[in-house]
Amino acid sequence: MHLTLGILRKSQAVSHASSFFWLDGFAVPHPSAGNANRWAVPCKTSVTMKIKIALLNLLLILITSCVSTQTSVVKYVVYSSFIDKEARSEDIFVKDLSTGSIKQLTHSGNNQYPSWSPDGSKIIFASFTKENLYDINIMDKDGSNQTPLINTFANERKADISPNGTEIVFNSNKDGNDEIYKIDLETKNITRLTNSALDEAFPKWSPDGNSIVFVKSIDGGRTQIYTMDASGRNIKELTKFTPEGFDRDPVFCPDETCIIFMRLSNPDKLMRLDLTSGKLTHLISDDRFDSKNQGFPVRSPVSGYITFFILDSGESYSMNMNSKEIHPLGVNSVSLMVYP
Repeated sequence: MHLTLGILRKSQAVSHASSFFWLDGFAVPHPSAGNANRWAVPCKTSVTMKIKIALLNLLLILITSCVSTQTSVVKYVVYSSFIDKEARSEDIFVKDLSTGSIKQLTHSGNNQYPSWSPDGSKIIFASFTKENLYDINIMDKDGSNQTPLINTFANERKADISPNGTEIVFNSNKDGNDEIYKIDLETKNITRLTNSALDEAFPKWSPDGNSIVFVKSIDGGRTQIYTMDASGRNIKELTKFTPEGFDRDPVFCPDETCIIFMRLSNPDKLMRLDLTSGKLTHLISDDRFDSKNQGFPVRSPVSGYITFFILDSGESYSMNMNSKEIHPLGVNSVSLMVYP
């Protein structure tokens, strides 16, 4: 039995909220009078009836467990938010989605683009200084042990950790224009993956770690979506330039059958490209967002939820890619990722 609820507020988790109470983020049947007949065995009951009631109770427990598990699939969201809007200074925060509690992880500089490691123990992020511009740092999930990972005089941004947690792909302009590189986290060896006269950026790993999707600038500065092997070989063009808009921020779908990306148009839209048929459709069919500017999709490292941002309202949402249910995250940021 699969009950997919995604990220829900407590009041949304079950249709009869009074029948449940919350314990450490889980929905538990409430021992109220209204539920007593479901859980208590009458004094004068046949053995057969007792067995039936016991089986019914077991079924209810399994259903409750399923609801609780799915409700708590996505537990945390890490994001950047402005501390000083005039100075354009951001810091990194983490929000517990079951309790609503928020913890600030960075306290100096300008920090953006946080991403979880696959096991949830680390967070990588870009940190800006006047001396080095953007560098890539890494820290523990509680904000401790903040350490520079790539520290040069160039701009290094848009880092993404491989599914096995051993490499990070990122874009850097250290050799002139923006190109895509990867770093081995054990040896710290850096490998250049692309080599073009124009910019290549926004790299993201496929869930199996064998491919990377990215954006490539074409003549005139227009941007299109491409993929390549993890080694930088077999570069393939996925989208063609259209006067309707430029393409950016691509991510693989959790099952690797499609690519989701942002198309800059009027309004901006999240698009879904089927990798088998080549069919291009709108990702979101919810009437609430039809006329809104949608953007900045990110795939969570384990559950495969897609987060996105509505530019008109400044609100962030998550989408369960199986059920297509959409839920607000309660944070205003274009730079975030949920976990797991």
